[in-house]
This record gives sequence, structure tokens and C-alpha cells, in this order.
Amino acid sequence: MSTLNIINTIISVPPNYQTTRYVSSDGNRVVATVCEEDGSCEDTTLIKYNGDDADKRAEKSARNIQSAADSRLLFTGDIRFKPWRGKVIVDNWTPFNAVTLINLGPENLSFAEKQAKVMEFIQNLWVSGVMPNSKEAAQREVERLQDELGISVEEVDGSDPEIKTPWVIQTKFRDPKIASWKDLANLYFALEEYGLARLFGQRVIDYKGVVTHDRPIYYDETVFLITDVARVQGIKAWSETFFNEAIKWLVDNENNLQELEDGYHTRYQYEMLKTCVLSRQLFPEAILTYENEAGVVETVCDEADLETYTYNATFGYNQDTPTFDDNFLATRSHLELANYYMSWGNFDAAEREYDQTLDLIALIDSSQAVLGGDAQETWDKYEMYMHPHDRWLGAAWNRLGLNSYFLRGEIIRTLRGDFRLFYLSKQFRPDFFLVFQARAHQGKAKIERSKAGAEDDLAKRESHLGQAEARLKEAHSLVSEIKTNKYWAFFTPGMYEERHTYYSVTVDYAEVLFALYSQGNPEYSTELPRVKEMAEEVVKCVSEDPLDITHLRAKFLLGDIALTEGNSAEAVEIYNVILASITEEEAKLEVGRELPPYYQQLKEKCEMRLAVL
Repeated sequence: MSTLNIINTIISVPPNYQTTRYVSSDGNRVVATVCEEDGSCEDTTLIKYNGDDADKRAEKSARNIQSAADSRLLFTGDIRFKPWRGKVIVDNWTPFNAVTLINLGPENLSFAEKQAKVMEFIQNLWVSGVMPNSKEAAQREVERLQDELGISVEEVDGSDPEIKTPWVIQTKFRDPKIASWKDLANLYFALEEYGLARLFGQRVIDYKGVVTHDRPIYYDETVFLITDVARVQGIKAWSETFFNEAIKWLVDNENNLQELEDGYHTRYQYEMLKTCVLSRQLFPEAILTYENEAGVVETVCDEADLETYTYNATFGYNQDTPTFDDNFLATRSHLELANYYMSWGNFDAAEREYDQTLDLIALIDSSQAVLGGDAQETWDKYEMYMHPHDRWLGAAWNRLGLNSYFLRGEIIRTLRGDFRLFYLSKQFRPDFFLVFQARAHQGKAKIERSKAGAEDDLAKRESHLGQAEARLKEAHSLVSEIKTNKYWAFFTPGMYEERHTYYSVTVDYAEVLFALYSQGNPEYSTELPRVKEMAEEVVKCVSEDPLDITHLRAKFLLGDIALTEGNSAEAVEIYNVILASITEEEAKLEVGRELPPYYQQLKEKCEMRLAVL
């Protein structure tokens, strides 16, 4: 490999971790090399050019990418594709500042072929390790904000962290940049520095310089952040104590809300639902409680409580407009309750919540959703979303109430489109709900897969798998649309949920296709290469955390494929790698704690395969 005369980029990241990265050309290839502090290096081909001048373009691209990395423009600027010129550039919208990263202009490619090649380049850029991961980006932003605020964080008595603020800031101003404290709390949460996340969050909550309100700005957002911190600590420590703390934190602060703060009531109820569902999934025997002011201890996570939280997060505080004031919380609430029912095997109730998610999104997409099908069935499905006026008309005749809703909804949509502020609202933009649609279809597919697993009759089992395949095909189409339409941002920290859902759906889809292939279904006899390609994509792109369950499932599937192809040695190697990763994590558990069920199941599958081999 011919390495250019370039300066290696050393990126400071969390303690005891440092990486050297550089970009070079090797013939017609642009190659990223990432070396860890132990001296191990890994090469990734970012792009491969074709044509007579391919080598020159590869050399120029390598030089430009490295230059953009050295100046940090690659990390802070906007990466854009100019299809008419066939170039991918990065700039910060200032004159004469653009840098061309790749140039496909000389190649005789259609627009679709250029776009596919650009998408592959963007993916390789992130997967290679050239771009900073979420922790590296957070560390840089922490350093910038602390420098801007003139503060440092020190350990007190070797344990509890303390914020050191210069005297001039303490006396002349009182937390003049309260938003920065919240940002630092978020960043330290991303860095898994939970004590510091709580410390900076508490600084926002304790702020006393309030002029116009009974609590500081960002107060409730910080409460939700600290709740998130407690939940993650509960998962990491495998302890329900943190979940009880999160519950108390939420209930105490919701009780302080004023009567008409419906938006915050909605969010608090959703956070209660999310905390309870997660704790019930992780600790089925645990009973979460809250001690009220009278000293009475109340249970807060019974099934009836969960249904109340869901109602309050969807209809109770949230139905002042067609669809909802906060459609995101409504769809998330239905999905959370569905997850709870799934974990307890109540498939009928889970499917009801998944269907409500899809029905709501259909209504967000178009008011015409109320016009189709049988009037009585449609009325039963959508009555809950109706304005009282619509219900009054519908009591006399269902179709009249549905038509009334449709006309009012279309008028409001038209008005919303005339005002840019409303038009830009994500609450009514169907493209922002694709990920929730995908998760609902994925959930319904899991129900079918569970039924297939419990079925002894081969024909019925195959029927359930076929229905699961249809649902996952739709889910995969939706998440692929997100990836295609937003490929510039798809690998950034801001699209974690969409990216995680994409890979989770991809693994589910690959597993179902492989199951149908393994049963000898002639319709799926040619699917093995596609299944392998999907599993390899997940293993490649979800490699930052080798213990990510999606990564391990995809790797296990590759082991089964190797076994199917007769490569038993390769299969054994894959199973052993998975087993070693899980066993290493198991050794870190406290005495008496067990692996989460999904890890335990995967461990047992690997052991069974190895025993047979």
C-alpha cells in the first residue's frame, strides 16, 4: 500500500483509549487504516474507483479526506452529494470552503448507480472508524463546553466528583448558561459517567434564579434525563433499586406540575410506563413501590397501572387536536405496552397495541383513513380520536361522524400547510413515523414466530412463519426507506433509534428467511445468499459493541449458514467466539445474578451446536 505524506490524526477519547487513523490510496482504492493503542491495525476500503484515471482520483480522494479529518471539517461540516457532478463534498456553508471527498464524475454511471456507490462510501466511512463514534464526539463536546464555561471536574476524597468553578463566575453571574449544564449532563450520560451526569443535571434542577416560572427552564427535561440515567444504571448493575429510584423521581416531580401542564403530564406518564415495562421485563418478581406523603406505600407497576399510564399518555392529556398534540409519545406508548404484553405471552393484547400504533400512523398520514372499509368497524377503530362534535354526529350515524372528522382534519391540514411553522412540525410528518410502523410490523411478526415455535404441525408452523416473513418484509422495506432517504445522517449518533431498528429488523428478517429455507420450502430455495448478505451487513455495521445482542444473533446466524454449507470448522470458530464473549460478561455478574434471558438462550444454543459438532 502506498501511503501518502499525511499527518496521522490522533483523537483524544475517554481515558486509556487512543486511536491513530489515516487515509491512503492503494491503486484505485481509497483505504482507511485504524490502529489501536496495542498496535493492531485494520484496513477498510472506503471506495473503489473505475476508469483510466482511477488511481489519480483515489490518491486525490485520500488526500482530501485526510485533510478534512485533520481540519475537523469532516466531523463538523455537512457531507452532501452533488449528483450532476458526481461528487461528494463536505463544507460548512462558507465560501470556498468545500472539500471534494470522492469524484464519480468520469465514470459512466446512472444516477441510481452513483447513489448506491455513494451510500456504500458513507457506510464504509463510519464503519471504518475514521468518523468519531458517539463517545469520542461526546468527549470533544465536553471539553469544549467545560472550557467555554471555565470549569473543571475533580474527584473529592477519591470518590464523588465536584464541579470547580472560577470565583469570578460564581460571584458575578449565577449559572448564566443553564443550557450548557443540561448539555454536559447529556454528554456525560453518553460517556457512561453516570455520577457526573447526575451532578450536572442536579445543577440545573437546583438553580434558584427563576424569574418567570416556579421552576427553571429545562427542569423537566433534566428530570427525564436523570430518569434515563437511573434506568441504565439499573440495567448495568442488574438491580431493581435504580428503577425504584426512577419511579420516585418521576412521581415526586409530576406531583409538582401545575394543573394545565398537560404536555408535561403526558411525558411523565410515558416515562412511568417505560420505566415499569423495562423493570417488569428485567425483574419479573420485583414489586416497584412509591411511598406517598401520608407514608402509605403504593404499588405503581401493576398491569392496571400500565394501562392507566398508556391511556394518560395517549388520550388522557393528549387529545386536543386531530390525532394528538404529541403523536410521538402516543405511538411510543402503544409500542411500550405491546412490549410488556409480549414479554408475558399475552399475544392478543400485544397485537391490539401494535394495531393501534398502525391505525394512529395511518391517521397521521391522511384523514382519508377514516373513509375506508365498513363504517361500523372504522368507527370502532377511530372513535377514540374523534372530537366531541364528531362523536355527537356519529351517535346518530357512524358515516356522518367519520365524514365530519375527515372534513375537519383536511381543513386543519390545509391550514397547517399554509403556515411554515406547522408544516415543519415533525408531529404530523408521516416520514418521521416510518420507524414506529416498522417496529409495529416487527412486533406482529414476533407474535407469529412465537406461535410457529409452539406449533407441532409442520404446515401450521410454516403458515405462521410465512405471515411473519410478510410482516418483516414490510418492516424491512420501511427501515430501508429511512436508510436510503437519510443516508447522510443514518450513521450519526442522532439516528441511533432508526439505525438500531434497521439492524434489528434485518436480523429478524434474515432468521425467518433462513428458517423457511431450512424447511425446504421451494419458494425460498434461493434465499441463502441473501440471508448471508444480510447477516454479514449487521455483523460489519454493529461491530462497535461486540456484546450487542443484534450483533451476536447475526454472528450466530452466520455460524448456522456455515454449517448448512458444510463449513463445520468455520461454524465452530463462530460459536466459540460468541460463547467466549457471553462467558466473559457472565463472569462480571454479581453472585446470585443471572444472564439476561436473550444472552442465556444464545449461550445454550451455542453449547448445543458445539456439543453436536
